[in-house]
Amino acid sequence: MILQQKMQEHIAANKVPNPAESEEQHRDRIAEIYDERFCRMWEFYLLSGETMFRTGAQMVFQMQLSRIREATGLTRDYIFKTEEKYRKQEIGRE
Repeated sequence: MILQQKMQEHIAANKVPNPAESEEQHRDRIAEIYDERFCRMWEFYLLSGETMFRTGAQMVFQMQLSRIREATGLTRDYIFKTEEKYRKQEIGRE
């Protein structure tokens, strides 16, 4: 809550850099590397993030879609198991 309040204060004072402006400056190059569809999705993402910090009125939902019902578990436990496996691998690299 305090972090969100601080972010809103910085945004109100225009102290937070605007990633959408930076993206706009390099849009032609980004479209060249990826495509127009990517640019539109990325702009939507950046503007949505800005709106969330300015208003605090958005919520985030995660959805997992699959053609095969059994492709994912009924719970998200498998995600935590996989994350733990990757954490152990990272520790082994250090």
